[in-house]
Amino acid sequence: MVKSSPLLKPLINQFLKEVKAYGILEVSLEQYHLICNSIVRFAQSLQVDSYSPELVDSYKDNLDTRCSSGEICKEYHRFQLRVMRMLSSLAESGVVDFSSAKSHPLRYIVSDETNSLVEMILDSYPISNAAKNDLRAPTRHFLWYAEQFGIKPQCIDDSTVMSFLIDEVPVSNGGSTGRTLRCVKYVTEYLRAHGNCFLHRDYALLKLKNDHRRIISAYSEEEISGIAQVLDGLSFIGNDYQKLVEVFTVQTKKVFGLNTSRSYFDCTNFYFEIDRVDDFYRKGPSKENKKEPIVELGLQKIPISGFSGNANHQ
Repeated sequence: MVKSSPLLKPLINQFLKEVKAYGILEVSLEQYHLICNSIVRFAQSLQVDSYSPELVDSYKDNLDTRCSSGEICKEYHRFQLRVMRMLSSLAESGVVDFSSAKSHPLRYIVSDETNSLVEMILDSYPISNAAKNDLRAPTRHFLWYAEQFGIKPQCIDDSTVMSFLIDEVPVSNGGSTGRTLRCVKYVTEYLRAHGNCFLHRDYALLKLKNDHRRIISAYSEEEISGIAQVLDGLSFIGNDYQKLVEVFTVQTKKVFGLNTSRSYFDCTNFYFEIDRVDDFYRKGPSKENKKEPIVELGLQKIPISGFSGNANHQ
């Protein structure tokens, strides 16, 4: 009995459900959707509505041509091939194979002690196993870079971070820096919390410089310094928060004539690109359906109050 070929759209819908259930990060999940839509459009151009090995081969040939012409980068080419392999495993066996297509030797070899540190850093954040797998290599890359100069993790300083971001990342990362920036944030935050006294800047606001996830220009030292200075200012404000709130309240009451004996105000919230929560940054209902910690803000013509993200608006 000849096995019939599955229809492509139901197969892809099932594939995306399996990928989401596996715990793929939301940002990466968007890329899976884009690639699957591209596969559907390619099949439609061939007037095909079912999965087949021939369709897969044709799509791979198309990818090779686009990569050779420079239309897509090598990393995106590899990622699309991985998606095709995973989709094929579902079509042919009924189960998505999430393992790598083949085992690759580690690109950045570090000491056993540093490897253990990588795991401790990633374990200290509430992220999924899939996210840890994605972040393990760029985390190791950063610590490997420091090791090349004989710098132990507890001695990594701001100049090491600058050199890595400005000199190393644009050359070695093939244009995709999102995960690397996230790992720099994780590593520096962890090291500062565990006794490193050479890191004075906070890199928590580092993120992609534009919305295109594949072509990212390098940061300059001035840009990184500016981001760090913003965080230094916020830290300064935080030290005298209550006093500043009191001064702000008195002055806004004077300028705007606010009657604070009884206040009616609207609420909104905004999110932070961080993973940790505390008494102020909390996960709660978000109008944008964000999963990151959020902060509530009370508005009465002007901001009048801030409170934790899981607070009841009433």
